[in-house]
Amino acid sequence: MSGSHKKMLRKEQNMSAMTEKQKQASKEAKKLKAYTLTFAVVMIVVVAILVGIVVRTPIAGLISRSTNAVMIGEHKLSTAELSYYYVDTINNHYEQYSSYGDYAQMYAKWIEGIDFSKPVGEQIQDKETGKTWADYYVEEAINSAKKIFALYDLAVAENFKLSEDSQKYMDSFEEYIEAYSSMYGYSSANGYLRSMYGSGANLKTYKEYSRISMIASEYYSAHEESLEYTIDDYREFDNEKYNEYSSYVYDMYTISVDSYLKGGTVTKDEEGDEITTYSDEEKKAAAEAAKKDAEGLAIADNNTLEKLNAAIKALEVNKDKTDAAATTSSSILYSKLTNKDIQKWISDTSRKPGDITSIEISTTSTDEDGNEVKDVTGYYIVRFDRRNDNLMKLRNVRHILVAFEGGTKDKTTGETVYSEAEKAAAKTAAHDLLDLWKESIEGKNQEEAEKLFADIANKESDDGDGTTGGLYEDVYPGQMVGAFENWCFDDERAVGDTGIIETEYGYHVMYYVSTDEMTYRDYMVDADMTAADMEEWIESITKPITVAKNNLNGINRQYAIAAS
Repeated sequence: MSGSHKKMLRKEQNMSAMTEKQKQASKEAKKLKAYTLTFAVVMIVVVAILVGIVVRTPIAGLISRSTNAVMIGEHKLSTAELSYYYVDTINNHYEQYSSYGDYAQMYAKWIEGIDFSKPVGEQIQDKETGKTWADYYVEEAINSAKKIFALYDLAVAENFKLSEDSQKYMDSFEEYIEAYSSMYGYSSANGYLRSMYGSGANLKTYKEYSRISMIASEYYSAHEESLEYTIDDYREFDNEKYNEYSSYVYDMYTISVDSYLKGGTVTKDEEGDEITTYSDEEKKAAAEAAKKDAEGLAIADNNTLEKLNAAIKALEVNKDKTDAAATTSSSILYSKLTNKDIQKWISDTSRKPGDITSIEISTTSTDEDGNEVKDVTGYYIVRFDRRNDNLMKLRNVRHILVAFEGGTKDKTTGETVYSEAEKAAAKTAAHDLLDLWKESIEGKNQEEAEKLFADIANKESDDGDGTTGGLYEDVYPGQMVGAFENWCFDDERAVGDTGIIETEYGYHVMYYVSTDEMTYRDYMVDADMTAADMEEWIESITKPITVAKNNLNGINRQYAIAAS
């Protein structure tokens, strides 16, 4: 079967469906996880290549291991030991852009101004202070080490033990690292680790770093899982911010002042390209015309989408346009209403279906005399349709994906297009799998039937890694692609229901597991409560820990990542 479609099946808006608190908590958890053994091994396999001037001599390694770089509480970290945190901090930051694929470097430079292919010590992170990216990563590394040791010390004090699987992994640690070293052409594990972390790295200290990090991570997870809340806790938490867990359906049309500019003077630049400039009078006339049309659209008569679109098409500025119309946005969370004025208006509890308004779009600047000048660039026309308080209960389902195979790439769009024959082949295969399952469950109870479905999913599905039985838990509205979601949230859906649906990825053999007691609203509230409590807890255990920076000169500020 072909590779996993799991990331595609779940909508790209997964992150957009999270509240800001959830996003921050997710980043914090990932940052901590990045220092566990499992993740660290993956990191050293796929990302970093050390570049720049690195002295790798026995003496340099000895100095790196013996130099007291920083004291964190009662834990002394040598330059070599701090380098584990430092290098992984850089690599983890780079990994945040991995979803951009070949464009990871470009987006990192565009969004944050860092070029990961160049030495971090030669790039300025803060122009006001002159702090380099190397300085930034050293600080982040020390902060991460502080959290990890705070967690580790508590875990030790409570006699916390690693899970059985993690302990087995640690018991075989040397073998794993040796295997990776050999795989990538190194004669020894120490040589491999030195290429990643510098001259002072060796198997003994790296194993200890990994052990401490893993204990800290599992202790963090155990504390998080121990948090429990009641329905009353949820209602108390969201009482003052009810809007934040609601979603909204609305229609919006944007009027741009530039569309109303008339006249102008045409000149040519040095390269011969035409440039049109407008006088102050022409700009003022355009602004007045745009405002007039905005006010004309935002009237009570345009209380339906059909009426609003008819009024939009009737505008003089749109006489030569065939596609002028409002855009409908469905199930948009409060936190995703990025314009604060729209957010305030649309979430007003007095808002009724059909309400419509005009919201000014403007920028401010300072003129030569130091006065603030407002420049109106357009208007949002917003029509309220309805709010959704997200009281839908979460769903649990299993599925088997039979992906389309073959296809031809469209020369214009670049998308892969499948023929009717190719789609029919996938559909037939999906029906065959459903029939196979039905034959296997004769005389079986519900639990046994579900297990048999999961077994087939593990063997045959083109989604997942063959271990989850095609299970998707806690499916919430807006999370999955349309047909998949519609099947899950059918009001008539019952435990044990099966069916076959088509999406852009292929045919899915569906199995309905159960309906959660938790609503999507409480799911979000629970996540935010957990994030807030974990943040408070982490702060309380790290605050008492002292940090003494002794000698940070040995940190490799010439470190860079060469993307493969």
